[in-house]
Amino acid sequence: MRIGLTGGIGCGKSTAGKCFADLGWRRLDSDEVVRELLATDAELHAKLRERWGDEAVLPECGANRSFIAHKVFHDKGELAWWENQVIPKVRARWQGALAAEPDADWLVEVPLLFERDLAGQFDATICVEAPESTQLARLAAKGLDREQSLARINNQLPVLDKARRADLVLSNAGSFDFLLRQVRRASEMLRSQSPIS
Repeated sequence: MRIGLTGGIGCGKSTAGKCFADLGWRRLDSDEVVRELLATDAELHAKLRERWGDEAVLPECGANRSFIAHKVFHDKGELAWWENQVIPKVRARWQGALAAEPDADWLVEVPLLFERDLAGQFDATICVEAPESTQLARLAAKGLDREQSLARINNQLPVLDKARRADLVLSNAGSFDFLLRQVRRASEMLRSQSPIS
């Protein structure tokens, strides 16, 4: 089974994904793939230098993530260029993983699942949602100020729109135990192939 997991930034996709992994699902986190590409992908580094200059890549640790974030979250044209460089590489990575183990229960975290019209790649989709105030608090805990956080939130489809498009919705506005109970129920439903309503 192939499940696509999405949600807004700061809604807790990774937390939910780890819960699914603890229940035996094979988890692939697109954000982790991006971090790996930023650190190691020489082709991507060359494109970044060509587009934005040497400051875009740091000799000791690969792509300059804070520099790139400043570029793309304040300019929709640069964001579109960036996504067109990275998303095909990420998609190829998870498609290859799924093809290599087609009988496994896969959970793939895809932040832009609906924005990039990827729902058809999966047997079902799940959206993790939380109020914007919760998103902002979680992003602040990661060191982002309100302006930086809103720039990221506003460059994605609104969480409520994602929730409306998803087959299942998990609420992550409460405790971890509340989220875990929802994940367990969703996992049971999906593995039993119960109708999703």
